[in-house]
Amino acid sequence: GAAAATAAWRHGDSLEDELGSMVVAQLFGGARASRAEPPPPLWWAISVCAVLIGNTFIALGLMQQKRVHRKGPSQHRRDLCCCRGVDAYFLSPEWICGLVTFLAGH
Repeated sequence: GAAAATAAWRHGDSLEDELGSMVVAQLFGGARASRAEPPPPLWWAISVCAVLIGNTFIALGLMQQKRVHRKGPSQHRRDLCCCRGVDAYFLSPEWICGLVTFLAGH
């Protein structure tokens, strides 16, 4: 255990790498864990595009909700809510569309 880790550390391997490999081997059984290979460049590009598209949808959904909020109260939305004095902006189709767009971005 400790002697092997100390010997590996003396040979240039990081003590943390050696101990991490030993822990993984004990938890999952089998040989020491090898270093993970990096993902291919194509997957990296697809991941970056997915993040950018998702964040764009998040921003568009929030802006749509904000636009409905800033329109001001409407009589139709006040009639939808159980409390007559409350502006039920969250029941308007535009606001719900913004919410769906926001959630699609996530």
